[in-house]
Amino acid sequence: MHLNSSEYDASGYEIYCDFNNKNTLKVSNSILKQLDQLDYSYNRGLLDTNETPLCVVANNKVDAILIEAGFISDDSDLYYLKNYTNNIAKAIAAGIKKSLS
Repeated sequence: MHLNSSEYDASGYEIYCDFNNKNTLKVSNSILKQLDQLDYSYNRGLLDTNETPLCVVANNKVDAILIEAGFISDDSDLYYLKNYTNNIAKAIAAGIKKSLS
């Protein structure tokens, strides 16, 4: 899990995963659905690490994704991230659990 920052006006959450890996794609979609239910920010969608390579995802020996939970440079995202971290963690856990069912 990671937090975004931008010098421009930006907010929302997104997940980087390998679109060629059905396991990471499934869990990523499931987590996004759970985060959507929190309605705390904008869903920026899934990003393919084949198009935007990330060392933390690509150079893992196990399936990996990167969750960008929000922008610390956005006041609304930052407020939610600081005060409702547990909700985000529970949504991620629920997404993982549902993807395994």
